[in-house]
Amino acid sequence: MKHLTPRFLAIFAAVFLCFLLVPPRAWAEEAGEYQIKAAFIYNFVQFTDWPASAFSSQDEPILLAVVGPDPFHGGLERAVKDKLIGGRSVAVRHFANPDSVDKCHVIFIPAAENGGRAALNRLAGKSVLTIGDGEDFTRAGGVIRFYREKNRIRFEINVKAADRGKLKISAKLLKLATIYEE
Repeated sequence: MKHLTPRFLAIFAAVFLCFLLVPPRAWAEEAGEYQIKAAFIYNFVQFTDWPASAFSSQDEPILLAVVGPDPFHGGLERAVKDKLIGGRSVAVRHFANPDSVDKCHVIFIPAAENGGRAALNRLAGKSVLTIGDGEDFTRAGGVIRFYREKNRIRFEINVKAADRGKLKISAKLLKLATIYEE
């Protein structure tokens, strides 16, 4: 090991540190689109009020459901971990399909999820903040839809769908949204 000069060790250490500091591809992807959407969803929940009848007790958590495979890769759980909204904790649950969702206050239905339209029909008029990223999500009765515009994530709100569910969305949030007109 006499050939390991201080210069070689310094170069080796620098290269090794680069591997530690540069995240693997999976980590980089995790910081992508769905991490941004997770942060948006947390804020949507903060700026939405549900009627008292939507909760069975004063300390019932806000239940946020994700349908299908988790596109957030745990990012939604990290976004709401240890946070209180209106004095309530937030719990995230995952469901294989939209038919099994019950007693949720917020539901995220990815564009690729089959049965999303049926779930929206079943949830119409209920106090559930429905969020999705399918092309016709708000047209089908969803409350908030993510979309891309010039490489940015934007969102539109179907105010009438929110009203039917007796959800009150803050004017601050409405100012940032595109309003979907039925």
